[in-house]
Amino acid sequence: MAFEDLSVTGVMSKDVKVAYSNQTVRELCKSMHDYRIGSIVILEGNSDLVSKKKNKSEDRVAVGIITERDIVSYLGSDMALSLRTRISEIMSTPLITISTTNSVKDAIETMQLRNIRRLPVTSNKNNAMVGIVTDKDILRAISKTMSIPTASGGESLLTDQLQFGYRFMYERFINDDNFPKGSNPGI
Repeated sequence: MAFEDLSVTGVMSKDVKVAYSNQTVRELCKSMHDYRIGSIVILEGNSDLVSKKKNKSEDRVAVGIITERDIVSYLGSDMALSLRTRISEIMSTPLITISTTNSVKDAIETMQLRNIRRLPVTSNKNNAMVGIVTDKDILRAISKTMSIPTASGGESLLTDQLQFGYRFMYERFINDDNFPKGSNPGI
């Protein structure tokens, strides 16, 4: 099976770190630091109330996302008033998601079209978030579907498939016009 036909559920991360819309920028930054991640999906609701009840999948309806870029943009703007600002005021909305029935190819196309690197994955049943697929997840999937043989001298030789995958991702995510289509940038 080609990686383009692979379902997003086969490459997504299921352990999605979340925050709630009533939390502050400071709380969000601390979570991002503690988990060593570059984004957090925002769920509607009050973190105090949610922690008192069981977290059912229907409670995981995502309403936004905050990335490192969003934090830097906020802190560098004239609107940055306090680290106590509610994240609901700076989160990226509307949230762009992808369904569990979509393929990795669909995810790549959506990311390219929307100029984003992360897509929460939602179920068709109740639109609840079940995971997230990132550009790194896609690159990992590409590298797993392609082998790198070793020459007798111990040097790695890139297969045609790996070169195609590298160019495919390079052209989709970097879009550097300095490298003509079909070239081998960085290889």
